[in-house]
Amino acid sequence: MRIGSITTSAEEMQEGLFGGVFLFILETLPALQERGLRPSWDLDTKHYGRIIPSVLEMVQPIDGDGPRRSLAEVREFDTYAMGDDFHSISKLWADYFRPAQAVVDAANRADPGLENSLGVHYRGGDKQRSRWDTNPIRREDFLGIVEDRIREDPAIDHCLVASDDAAFIDQARQRIGLPVTLLPAGSQHKVKSMGGSPTARAVAALRDCMLLSRCRAVIQTSSALPSFAKILRPDLDCRRCAASKWFGRVPYFPVAYIPVHEATNLATRAVIENAMLDDWSWQPEAAGVPRGVAHTRASSISRPPERHSGRLGRVRDWWDRVRGF
Repeated sequence: MRIGSITTSAEEMQEGLFGGVFLFILETLPALQERGLRPSWDLDTKHYGRIIPSVLEMVQPIDGDGPRRSLAEVREFDTYAMGDDFHSISKLWADYFRPAQAVVDAANRADPGLENSLGVHYRGGDKQRSRWDTNPIRREDFLGIVEDRIREDPAIDHCLVASDDAAFIDQARQRIGLPVTLLPAGSQHKVKSMGGSPTARAVAALRDCMLLSRCRAVIQTSSALPSFAKILRPDLDCRRCAASKWFGRVPYFPVAYIPVHEATNLATRAVIENAMLDDWSWQPEAAGVPRGVAHTRASSISRPPERHSGRLGRVRDWWDRVRGF
């Protein structure tokens, strides 16, 4: 397949930034790299505007010789699922993209010095209701997990708090017994009305991800934004404490491959065990997922595609079609 430029329209790209837009881009890169293709990208999105070059910049060289093709067409031509080799995935991503200078500048302005910081990310809103995707964790329970993580590592002397939940940010300010840097509450792409500039929202989200990647460690619920920090810095000690459930026939990258925090406190351990119920890695089908690889053909994963009934079933079947699986 010859490709001069990969495109999307706002109507075609209505998903979130990290678990949709960036993931869909990433899933095309193995085939592009194997074929030595370096197309230009013209990506318009419903919620974030044109992300190149405002949010991401293309890494040279760029060979735009060939036809324009939609991102969906390229993904359908050669369907890959990402794996758990974050070092190789990080190199693959960095070979094609880097954060725009506006993102880097915004992160530098907000960076208080994060070498000994614990990055804390709590995803509220729809994630607290989406039991087909994950399990909810109450704000106060997650803050108990944060305290457990701080006790585990005496070198942590500061917390960077990021969330889409303003109430959680306020509770974190009051409860965490260390100096804290509070990032402004982010936006969810699923809310009915998103204020402000689409580009500004995307820059702020990638800024937060970049800041998390600079921390000593990260503790998170189930969210693609903090998980993507491990692509920016694959050595990052990033841990989750909530399930990432099967979504279609593949694990939901990148959050599915973030290790689970092993709490030292018994009560905290019980909270995590409850929040991890039905995690994809606890299911028998997990044995059919290759490990230690950057990517694999989706067809090589032995879990068969499911077909569901009801509203939830229609959502899952739609997602399978979007993902190309």
